[in-house]
Amino acid sequence: MGGCANLPGQVPLGDAWASAINDRGEIIGSSEYRPAIWLNGRIHDLGLPSGFTKGGGTAINERGVAVGSFSNPEKTVGFIYRDGFVRLLPRPREAKGFAPLCINNAGDVLFNFFPRTQDSEGNWLYSKGRLYDLTPIVARATRLPIASLTLFDMNDHGLIVGTAYYWNKGGLLDAQGIVLVPK
Repeated sequence: MGGCANLPGQVPLGDAWASAINDRGEIIGSSEYRPAIWLNGRIHDLGLPSGFTKGGGTAINERGVAVGSFSNPEKTVGFIYRDGFVRLLPRPREAKGFAPLCINNAGDVLFNFFPRTQDSEGNWLYSKGRLYDLTPIVARATRLPIASLTLFDMNDHGLIVGTAYYWNKGGLLDAQGIVLVPK
């Protein structure tokens, strides 16, 4: 049948969330609203930068590089954890916040972007030290009037899958599954 193992939290019987696991068994998530990584069944608190009240990990690649976010009531920022160190990811100027969704083995990070002035969100890619807004790329490639874009995953070749929502000729919102292919 199988079994189940409890992951230890920061506090006995406290809150702990597991978000992702790699093939080496390294797990990223959070405990007591702080980002945490479990290595060989032991929890390691990744800490919170000054000014932030909570955080959590969202994805980890096969090299043990993880991503997640820190937040406070005013903003959310993304982080990357590599070789025992946490650093903040750059964010678009107009962002109120953003949250990493996934990281591939090349270190590319796909994330949701929350603008200061709109209710909708966008999707960006952080690759080789640069930020890329993916919505205009999808709009040009599909020639659809994109209302919103929801991206879900990315593989090690950089292929990104998701759904583009667009207004059809009848004025209704339709959905189109997409695969973004890097150049």
